[in-house]
Amino acid sequence: NTLVGKVRFEPDEFSLGPGQSGSIHVTLSMPADGPPTRWGVLLSEIRPAVPQPVHFGPRAIAELGTTLYLSRIPSDRIRPEVTGLSVTQVGADSIAVTVRVRNAGERHLYVSGELALTDSSNVAAQKGTFGTGVVLPGRTRNFTWMSRAGLVPGRYTAIATLDTGEPELTVGE
Repeated sequence: NTLVGKVRFEPDEFSLGPGQSGSIHVTLSMPADGPPTRWGVLLSEIRPAVPQPVHFGPRAIAELGTTLYLSRIPSDRIRPEVTGLSVTQVGADSIAVTVRVRNAGERHLYVSGELALTDSSNVAAQKGTFGTGVVLPGRTRNFTWMSRAGLVPGRYTAIATLDTGEPELTVGE
């Protein structure tokens, strides 16, 4: 599902001095056949403004990636599913709550969410969020939230509330 041969950008190479900014124009071409969703990464190489003399050892060169997605499937036809939710004790004082999300559709989808642990009286004992991530078409991805437990012994319910871009939130318990 690569974008190889489907992306053009202009200019294809340029340099910027310290404090300067620049723009590139990216054109994506979606063929009428083949995979309905494609993705790739545009890498930008970052080097020092003043080249260092030749020497041995590490150099300060970095690459920044921009992920590009292209789809002919409308965004209102995503199909997220919560396929699992687990709570695991990590060490003596921490827990991890993992939400497993499957993308049953043919378009990529973004997931962000909140997690809550409620006690037997339905009172929130712990709350947290996990960062936004992408689930590719036909794939499953785990989203994990970790927290110091700090819980008194008892029975708890883990509730994940996910924003997948649909009109309603998706909830797993």
